[in-house]
Amino acid sequence: MNFFKVVWADIRNILSSKLMLLGLSAIICIPLIYGGMYLAAFWDPYSKTENIPVAVVNIDSGGKIDDKEVNYGNDIVNNLKDNKDLKWKFSKDLKNSKEYLEQGKYYAMFIIPKDFTKRMVQADKGILEKPNLIFVTNKKKNYVVGLISDKAAIAVKDSINKSMIYNIGIKVYDSMYELRDGMESASNGTSQIKDGVTDMKDAVPSMENGMDKLYNGASTLTNKINDAADGSNELRDGLGTLNGKMPDLIDGVNKLLKGSSTITDKIGDAADGSKSLRNGINSLSGKIPDLSDGIDKLYDGSTSLQDGLHEMDDNMPDLVDGVGKLKDGSKQLKDGLDQVKSGVGDAESTAKVQIEKNRQYIVRNVYPEVQRLTYIASTVDNQIPDNSNLKPISQIIVYNLQLLQGQLKDLADGGELDYSKIMGILNNTNSYLQSVSTSIESLMSKLDKSSNTYAVCSELDTQVKFLESTVSNIKSALESVKQLIDGIDKLDAGAKKLNDGLGELYDKTEDLKDGTDTLYNGSQNLTDGIGRLKDSVPELSNGVSTLYDGSVDLSDGLFKIQDGSKTLTDKLGELNNKVPDVESGVQKLYDGSTDLSDGLFKLYDGSGTLRDGIKTLKDKIPDLQDGVNKLYEGVAELHDKLADGAEKLSDKMVPSSKDMGNFMSSPLNVKDKPLYDVGGYGQGLAPYFISLGIWVGALLMFFLISENVNPNLKIKLPARIIGKYLSYCAVGTIQAVLLSAAVMALGLKPSNVTIYFTFNIFLSFVFIAIIQNFVFLFGDAGRLMAIIALILQLTSSNGTFPGELLPKFFKTIGPFLPFTYSISAMREIDWGIDYSVLQNDVIVLSIFLAASLICSLVFKKYSIKFNLILDLREIEEKAMKENFIEKR
Repeated sequence: MNFFKVVWADIRNILSSKLMLLGLSAIICIPLIYGGMYLAAFWDPYSKTENIPVAVVNIDSGGKIDDKEVNYGNDIVNNLKDNKDLKWKFSKDLKNSKEYLEQGKYYAMFIIPKDFTKRMVQADKGILEKPNLIFVTNKKKNYVVGLISDKAAIAVKDSINKSMIYNIGIKVYDSMYELRDGMESASNGTSQIKDGVTDMKDAVPSMENGMDKLYNGASTLTNKINDAADGSNELRDGLGTLNGKMPDLIDGVNKLLKGSSTITDKIGDAADGSKSLRNGINSLSGKIPDLSDGIDKLYDGSTSLQDGLHEMDDNMPDLVDGVGKLKDGSKQLKDGLDQVKSGVGDAESTAKVQIEKNRQYIVRNVYPEVQRLTYIASTVDNQIPDNSNLKPISQIIVYNLQLLQGQLKDLADGGELDYSKIMGILNNTNSYLQSVSTSIESLMSKLDKSSNTYAVCSELDTQVKFLESTVSNIKSALESVKQLIDGIDKLDAGAKKLNDGLGELYDKTEDLKDGTDTLYNGSQNLTDGIGRLKDSVPELSNGVSTLYDGSVDLSDGLFKIQDGSKTLTDKLGELNNKVPDVESGVQKLYDGSTDLSDGLFKLYDGSGTLRDGIKTLKDKIPDLQDGVNKLYEGVAELHDKLADGAEKLSDKMVPSSKDMGNFMSSPLNVKDKPLYDVGGYGQGLAPYFISLGIWVGALLMFFLISENVNPNLKIKLPARIIGKYLSYCAVGTIQAVLLSAAVMALGLKPSNVTIYFTFNIFLSFVFIAIIQNFVFLFGDAGRLMAIIALILQLTSSNGTFPGELLPKFFKTIGPFLPFTYSISAMREIDWGIDYSVLQNDVIVLSIFLAASLICSLVFKKYSIKFNLILDLREIEEKAMKENFIEKR
């Protein structure tokens, strides 16, 4: 238990000296200041973007669409008024806003030009001019805010594109609804046509039978009239002979009686034929109304079909135009992204040129200056006595400046610009500059301000800080351009898929329009043909009526002739008995027979014409039947196709126009489901800065609390090492507790508070053991080694960027450094513990702790001997120099 004597001795030394007590208090607060204050400053910067002023200048003059005044610039302004992401400043004064931007009162400015609305509404007229939205940033004022403004510009552009696609999608879908309604109306019209054609089709066979009867009756009538005409000729001839040969009266009367009997028989046959003719015409006349009704229904259905197709054809340009606009909108999106990519490429090229200029500037100007400053620092170091407490600080400055020369030489010999290589060099350079700056400030705080050494150190500090600022600016530019290019590439891939899909939709819509045009032209021809057929029905009906009236007159006349002929025969019989009294009557009879013969010849000619007309009409009945059948089949197919097309279109159009517009404007939902929720920027960096603060606090303890033990204490070497370790651990425990509590006060909520505090205390013990090993074995060089180890860990521990983004060297050394495991373990403790990962990290850190203590215990005695040899050699060299000077 002798090591407790060492602990108690250290406590008495500290309490006995107010300066030591004050220094210890400062060292205890160092991790709190180093880690806590940095995290406090940048705990959640992105939650305060609503304080960033960005101007929106709307000079849009508006336009008209469908005789309605619109101003899309005002719509954008109204939408942005509800947006709280940035501090929007709305104005219509472009000149004044530009002045404010140049003066730094605004970080960025959106300009909505005069023709913004005009270009958008001209798309309906086929004039495709993309509206412009001008975005100007003042990145000189603050580069990070400039990047935030760039992302805001992309978000505003995406919002406008989404709104445009939404409106076009609604219009296209409304046109498709109108198309569906038109097809349904056309289907209903073809149904009526189908019914009319069915009635007409059923009436054609009856009409054909009637025409057959009519034709047969007309043929019989013609033949009978011909026979009657022949009989009338014989009668006339006989009467002529009778009139001319009165002496032969008896013989002629007998012949006349025979001819009259023949005429009576023939006229009876003709009367029978006229009766058949009248019945056939009457049957045909009864079918005419059915034919007329069927043609009327056919005409009404054809008209409805034509109207429906006309409505559908009128709406097709809107559909094609809407799909074309949608396609053009997608192409505009893709073209805009190409412009953004081109702009980013130009920005990246410009950034590379600027980086190359900065590299040349460093190589030509800063590198010689660093060489000069290294020489000055070496001179200052030589002037400081070896036993001075300023000696370690000056040596650290010289050493870091030498390392900086090496990094600048690597930068000068870098060859072709490579992102990973340059970032590695810049990270190392920045770390060295920070260490040099810290050491110079520490040295200056202990020097007399009026001394030359203080002035030299002040100049050196100014040059180092200038170089540190230059390197940081180069790093920020290169990192920002890389992130922006990656994001634009992903957005471009999504826009290409959308553009390809809309192109295919546009091609299918053109095919649909062509089919609709063909269907409409066919329906026009159908309506015209049915109209002509409908116009012919009244003429046919009138002709049949006239024909029926004529057949009635003909039949009545024949019956009268038949009666007259019978009377004639009877009278001829009486004449035969009264020949002497008939001479005067013969002359009258002869005159009447002449008139009868002329009338029969005219009747014969008329019946022949009637028969020919009926035959022509009869011959056309098969053509009419075939045409009606084809018309029925075509109308039935048209009705089925229209009904099927309307049904399919209706089945596909389930959502409303607004729902489809919303879907087309935003077809994807990206669900962000983090496995472990990290609250913000500060919480994400907390493990990194807690490890950094604990390491720095442990390192500074070895500058205040000496590793030497009072020689009056008779304690063996292992007890001295363990005792010193416990002294350091006591201070480290206080540091870890204060830092852990401060970070929790900022807002960190670890998943297990007990494990959180316990692990941070354990981590302090690990870091103290490692640094104690360096210092106990190598003295001041060990302190330098601890600083180098800190620098290596800052660049390779996955604290800020993942290991996959680091150069090969840093990825290789990362697993061999404790920061890698301390940061990993704290991430598990802070946001959700995977005990297998935490256990592995604790085991590795325990190995670091045990290995460091064992090395200190085993190799400390050899280190003492080695340092003693070095001291003896130094004394000998000093003595030799003094002797040499005395001899001279």
